[in-house]
Amino acid sequence: MRKLTLLICSALMFLAFLSVLKPETYVEGSQNVIKVPLNYETIQEAINHASNGDTILVSQGIYTENVVVNKSVSIVGENRNTTIVDGRGLESAFYVNVNNVSISNFTLRNGYSGVWLFNSNNCTVNRNNANNNAYGIKLYHSSNSIISNNNVNNNEWFGITLHYSGNCTLRNNSLAGNKFNFGVDGDSLFDFISDIDTSNTVDNKPIRYLINQHNLTIDSSTFSEIGYIAFINSTNISVKNLNLSSNFQGILFAYSPNCTMNNINATNNWYGIYLKNSQNCKIEGNNANNNFDYGITLRMSGSCTVSKNNVNDDNWGGISLSFSSNSMITENNVNNNYYGIHLVDSTNCVVTRNDVDKRSDGYSIVIYRSDNNVIYHNNFVNYFIYAYARSTNIWDNGLEGNHWKNYNGIDLYRGPYQNETGSDGIGDTPYSLDENNKDNYPLMGIISDFTVSFQQDTYHITLISNFTISNFNESGKVISFNVTGPDDTIGFCRISIPRNLVEGPYTVLVDGIEVNTTELPISNSTYAFLYFTYTHGSHQIIIVPEFSIVIVLPMTTALLLLSVFLQKRKKSTKNCNGL
Repeated sequence: MRKLTLLICSALMFLAFLSVLKPETYVEGSQNVIKVPLNYETIQEAINHASNGDTILVSQGIYTENVVVNKSVSIVGENRNTTIVDGRGLESAFYVNVNNVSISNFTLRNGYSGVWLFNSNNCTVNRNNANNNAYGIKLYHSSNSIISNNNVNNNEWFGITLHYSGNCTLRNNSLAGNKFNFGVDGDSLFDFISDIDTSNTVDNKPIRYLINQHNLTIDSSTFSEIGYIAFINSTNISVKNLNLSSNFQGILFAYSPNCTMNNINATNNWYGIYLKNSQNCKIEGNNANNNFDYGITLRMSGSCTVSKNNVNDDNWGGISLSFSSNSMITENNVNNNYYGIHLVDSTNCVVTRNDVDKRSDGYSIVIYRSDNNVIYHNNFVNYFIYAYARSTNIWDNGLEGNHWKNYNGIDLYRGPYQNETGSDGIGDTPYSLDENNKDNYPLMGIISDFTVSFQQDTYHITLISNFTISNFNESGKVISFNVTGPDDTIGFCRISIPRNLVEGPYTVLVDGIEVNTTELPISNSTYAFLYFTYTHGSHQIIIVPEFSIVIVLPMTTALLLLSVFLQKRKKSTKNCNGL
């Protein structure tokens, strides 16, 4: 009996010794359970000694390391709030580069990413706190993954991003306080197809990730709260009157043609308004300001119209078209961006009637591998054309080009149509951008374009002036506006008037006094081109058809007499009251 007892004790001691040398056997099969720090002091050591299919259990504590997960394992923290992996401000807390990995129940902080899935499919990231990293949770070419029940807060740049990572499922993730909370991007429709429901929130507002929707109008009454909004593989969507901020895209349209966006405030995003493979869309009357990259971005989205938008103070660029041919960019205010308008691999576009200023170190318009675009009637400061990617474009409409702030030509002749001397508001020498690009008719002043509606028709009246134009009005076939300029200067105005709107001949009054006016020889049956000058100061300009002068002059005189009469009466009344 004593020998049997000794034998049993020896066997138990041997098994205990083996338990120290080898991790515990996992009860559900042949996979092992490895404990940190019981079996290995660091998570990385545990992974280095693990086999595919193993489970690594991590006790609560602070683990200051950058864990590279290169085996298909499950890594589970004891408590999501007290089991902490600190990336030391260096690499990611967890960097995963294999498939079939699960990471759950951790606080992940101070890393490039809390979790970065890189070429890692079929992974699970569940019940983690990802805080104070550059990226919270980043997926890159990592499809078929599950991201659920994570708190992703206060990361320096991004919360959760899916790049080239389709067929993922996102549930119950809470994002808040990240500079750019959420976003999806890719190069194929598959990259954008994921199951992302409204249980995911940005700043306690639901993410609206809409797929295969058609013929909808979305506004603040449709969705009272929007944390993030995207339309994927949808058609005929109208979105208006929304405020969208603090995401990778303010609003995303991917593979969604024939959609419209109006009165959207997309601010403080990475991209303000972002279209990918969405043709024939209309982006009109929006504010895309203070975004980190571009205010309005079109990628492979041709035949679109971008008009009447305010695109200001975006860190990199205002309006960008890439592989988006046959589009129109018109009547936009684009100011204080590094690139104002940026064309890349986009041909046969029309860029007209835009006011484009820039940052002190930037460019108004930038062209890269983009040919046969027609660019005229814009106010530019400068330009940049990539010398190693030649482009050839048309920089005028045959009569008028663009206003270039740094153009230093003179205006003494009426262009190439005749030899008669006289100014016409067009520079006498072309503005040369490079050997392939030339504005033949650079404007001597800023161009203003005014839209006038008459009998269900729309007309454009353009004015070129070195003075500031204000208070433009057209009423009863009478055109009026104010001009204001610096002292000791001579102001000029070149105006094009649609003859169907106001028939000539024309009389120009400056402060009620008729001035000499030249109708330029380039006038035709559609437009009359007038040129006249005035001295420095502020003036009211009135342009009337000749037959109306008999009405306008008496009205002007009557108004002057009425003003004098009222002043005298006021004075007389004052005297009477004083008696």
